[in-house]
Parts: sequence; structure tokens; C-alpha cells
Amino acid sequence: MTKVSVVCCFYNRPQAVRPTLYGLKNQTLEDFEAIIADDGSSDETAAVLREVLAEMSDPRFRLVTREKNIGLTRGLIEGVRQAKSPYVAIHDAGDVSLPRRLEAQAGLLDAEPEVVVVGSHYVNYIEAMNLYRVRTPDAGSKSAEDLIDDTTFTHGEVMFRRAAYEKAGGYRAEFRMSQDNDLWLRMRHLGRFGTVPEPLYIRAVDFGGISFNPATVARQSAYYMLGKKIARGTVDETEVLSRLAAGEAITDVLPIDDPDVQKQLSKVAIRSALFGSPEAGRQIARDYLVPSPRNRMIRTGLGLLAAPWGGPALAQLRKAMGVKSGRPEGWPKASVAP
Repeated sequence: MTKVSVVCCFYNRPQAVRPTLYGLKNQTLEDFEAIIADDGSSDETAAVLREVLAEMSDPRFRLVTREKNIGLTRGLIEGVRQAKSPYVAIHDAGDVSLPRRLEAQAGLLDAEPEVVVVGSHYVNYIEAMNLYRVRTPDAGSKSAEDLIDDTTFTHGEVMFRRAAYEKAGGYRAEFRMSQDNDLWLRMRHLGRFGTVPEPLYIRAVDFGGISFNPATVARQSAYYMLGKKIARGTVDETEVLSRLAAGEAITDVLPIDDPDVQKQLSKVAIRSALFGSPEAGRQIARDYLVPSPRNRMIRTGLGLLAAPWGGPALAQLRKAMGVKSGRPEGWPKASVAP
């Protein structure tokens, strides 16, 4: 039995294949398997996956291809179901695990049996803008109640015990987005969370991608807040899950004008403006923030950042928040095998 199973799902991301797969191949922990899935891509992603895996010729990597797209949540459920190891590491397509990632996280789980989920420090990298920011969360310092407000994990950098995952019920297909947050909120009852205090993972952030489309952001914010409301017991869990399972839209189950969804949307709008495109942040605010004194202030501020004269202020804000120019250490050149 291998120590760690890595689960990674690709969909229409051919440019993401090489950095991700070679980052995994170069891990210092050799005792792992990698379950790599193409989720019914409509472009050349599946062909690129086959080409790179043939080039690597590494028996630890197993390719699963699907004729039809089943979505990330169902893809993760299937991937974990196929895992043969006691530890499962999630990996987002396009991101890069630094060489010590699997070794360090598996080592912490070995040393601390009460820890059920472990993350790490990580780097957010916006390649199109040549900007990066090191993030240093500490999940181990948070109580079960604190974790409702902030689970600290961003998903791709996480490793968990498969036994705890199964006991918690695993990813829930009803959560088409924010499936990770919903899972962590259930797993927090089964043991402690941990963080390896060193950067082990680089997230490839694309503020121009579909994940940051305003309509997608609105749905994701609703799913995210629904998970928190379930954890707090302020909604009927059975009812909302039944409605989602029946195909009801998340924004009908939890409307956009819900105050908690509005708070989350305002955070996403501001984050998009600061670390991506001020215009994207302003569009999210314009399309989805309902009229209120607070939201009018946010709209005004985002409008100033998006204005032609807002550049210097934006640069100062980014600097104050630790954003740096350049390529983070460990990020490979996409066209060159490490």
C-alpha cells in the first residue's frame, strides 16, 4: 500500500498539465500514487495529459479519462474512491506542489495522530501579472468554532486521512462549488487541523478565468455561505440538500441578497480588485451587491481603483499587503520539464 494518493482533476486546461505533473514527479516522498483525471475536456487536454505522462514514464501516475464532464465535485468523489492510500492529497490543476509537500504533510500526519487534515503555507501567483503573495495560515491555532468563520485552507494544498474523510461523509455532490469548505466544516468534529509552516504549494491564480466570472463568483459565494449556515445550524440541512439534489439553483436555495452572501461577495469583489483586475472587482460589485450604505462605499472605492488615476494607490495597497513582483521560487517554466 502506498502512503499517499494524490487526486487531481483537469478540465480544458492543457497549459496546466506540464507544471502540475512535473511538480508531483519531483516530490521528495517517492511512496505515492497520482490519480490524474481528464473530466471530459472538449479541447486537447486529454491528449496533452497522455503525451506528458508518456514522456514521464512514471508508473506512479494513473490517467482516468471520461467521455462526459461530471464536474469537479463528482470528479473528486470518484478520485478519492479510487485512492489506495491512507492519506489523500488534493491537487488543483495548474498549481505546483513544491518538492517537500507530500513528505512534510505525511510526516505531520504520522507524528500527530489527532490531526485529520493538514495544509501548509502557500503562494498565490498571478502569472499574467507577474505578481505573487506568500500566505501563512495556521489552522492548528483555531478551535472548532473558529473554523466555521475561517477554515484557512484553499483546497489544493490539503492532505487528509482517508478514514476521517469517509467518516465525515466525503465530498457532497450537492455542493457543486465550495465542496471543500463544506467538507472541512464536517471534518472539524473528528480531530484537529494542522498546518506545515513552510510554503509547499503554489496556486496559479487566474482572475480572468471562469472561476472569477461574476456569475460564477455569485454562485460560489452562495455555496460557501450555505456550508457555514449548515455548520451553525441556522438552516435545515436535510431540506437544503434535498433542494440542491433535485436540481434547484443555489441562488434560489440561498438568495444573493442574503446578508451573509452579500458580505462574502463584497470580500471577493475587493480581493479581485486588489490582486487581479479593479474592473473585475467593480463588475462583481455592480452586478451583485444590493444597494446599501456599505455597498455604496465599496462600489465607490472600487470605482476609484479602476479609474485611470487609481494605479498608484493600487500599487501601494498591494505592496502593503505583501504582493511582490516576479516569479516565485519553485515555479517551473511551463515549456520545460524540470
